[in-house]
Amino acid sequence: MTEIARLVRARELSAREVLDAHLARVGERNAELNAIVIEDFERAAVQAERPLDGPLCGVPFTVKEAIEVAGLAACEGSLLRPRELATATAPAIERLRAAGAILIGKTNISELCAHPDSSNLVYGATRNPVDPARSACGSSGGEGAAVASGMSAFGIGSDYGGSIRGPAHFCGIVGMRPGLGRIPNAGHLPRRLPPGRAYWSTIGAFARSVADTALVMSVLAGADLAGAPVPARIGVYRDARDHPLEASCAAAVDEAAGRLGRELVDATPPFKLEMEELFDAVSAAESRELIGALGSLEDASEHLRMIWELVRDAPARRFDRARVRALEARATAWLERHPVVLCPAAAVPAFELGYASTDVFSLFEHCKLASVLGLPAAVVPVLTSPDGLPVGVQIVGRRGREDEVLAVAAAIERTAG
Repeated sequence: MTEIARLVRARELSAREVLDAHLARVGERNAELNAIVIEDFERAAVQAERPLDGPLCGVPFTVKEAIEVAGLAACEGSLLRPRELATATAPAIERLRAAGAILIGKTNISELCAHPDSSNLVYGATRNPVDPARSACGSSGGEGAAVASGMSAFGIGSDYGGSIRGPAHFCGIVGMRPGLGRIPNAGHLPRRLPPGRAYWSTIGAFARSVADTALVMSVLAGADLAGAPVPARIGVYRDARDHPLEASCAAAVDEAAGRLGRELVDATPPFKLEMEELFDAVSAAESRELIGALGSLEDASEHLRMIWELVRDAPARRFDRARVRALEARATAWLERHPVVLCPAAAVPAFELGYASTDVFSLFEHCKLASVLGLPAAVVPVLTSPDGLPVGVQIVGRRGREDEVLAVAAAIERTAG
C-alpha cells in the first residue's frame, strides 16, 4: 500500500491502473466472500482520474457499512432500521480522502454491529478468505475479508468489544483500534447511542502489514505513529475469566513474546474481575435498551434474536463514568510497570460460518482490557493453527501511545520465521 502511493505520486503507475486491479480482484472474490455489499465504483473511477496528492495517493479502500459516506445508503445490516442515504461523510473518511485514498465501497457487518459473525438478512453472510466455510468474524467482518483477500488495500471499521481485533485475528491481517479520543467517531450509525456504547466505541483500521496500518492510523490521528522504540518490559496476560484457550491461541502469545527479546512479566490486571463485570453489565443493559426499542423481532436475524434472549431480563445499569475514570487511572499506574501487554486476540481461531452458540461472546474476553480502559490495541498474525487458520496476538498499550503498540506489532512481524 505504501508502495502503491509512492508509485502513483511518482507517476510510475496511474491511480486508474491501481483501481482497475483492485476491481478485478473484487470480480474474482466478492461473489464468494460477500465482503463488499455497497459499491462506489463510479465515483472511485472519477477520483482515480485526478487523485489527490498525499500519503495515500491513489490507494483504494473500503469502509464498514455503518460508517456514513455521503451519497451511500446504510441500514446497519438490519431490516428493522430505515435505509438512510447519508448526506454527510464521517470525519475519519474525509481525512483519508484528503490524503489521496479512493473509496470503492462499503462492507458487510453483523446486524446492528451486535454479533461476532458478519451475517444479516439484508446482505447475507461474509465468508473467511482463508477458509470460506469459516466466519470472517464481526462486526467489521466484511472489512477483514475485503482486505485479507486483496479487494481493498486497507479498510476502516469500528471496535466496541473487539469488532476490529476479531476480524483481523480470524482473517490473518493487522487491525488496530486507537485509544479513546484519538480519532473522531462521528458519522457512525446509529446516530444516538447509549452512553457506554458511545464512550467505548472507536473507529480504526485494517491492512495487510503493520507499516501500512501505521500509515493509515497516522493519517487518521493527524500524527506520525511510526518509529517508536519497543519498550524494555513487556507484560503477558493470559487468564481472562479462566476461559480455556485453544492451544494455538495460547502458543501464539508465547511465540510473539519470544520474538521480542525483552523482559517479560505477568500482567494479569489486578482489577480484572471488576473490569469484566462492569463491561458485561453495561453492555447487557444497553443492548436490552437498543433491541427493545425496535419492537417486533420477526424480521431480525437469528443472531439478534439470540442476543435478545440473553439480555431481555438484564437489570438496568447506569454507565458510571466516575467508576470508569477510576479504573482508567488504575490502569495508567499499572501500565507504567509494563507499557505494552500481549494477550490472545480470541480464545479460538475462526469458527464456522453462522456460529450461533450463546457462548460466542465469552470467546473474546481478552478484548475487554482495551475496551473498558479506552486503550489502543492492535492484532498482528503470528501462527497458523493445525487446521490452517490464522492465529493473531493482541497488543495493548498505554493511552496515547499507539506508536508503542505499533512498534511492538512491527517487531513481532519482522521477526517472523
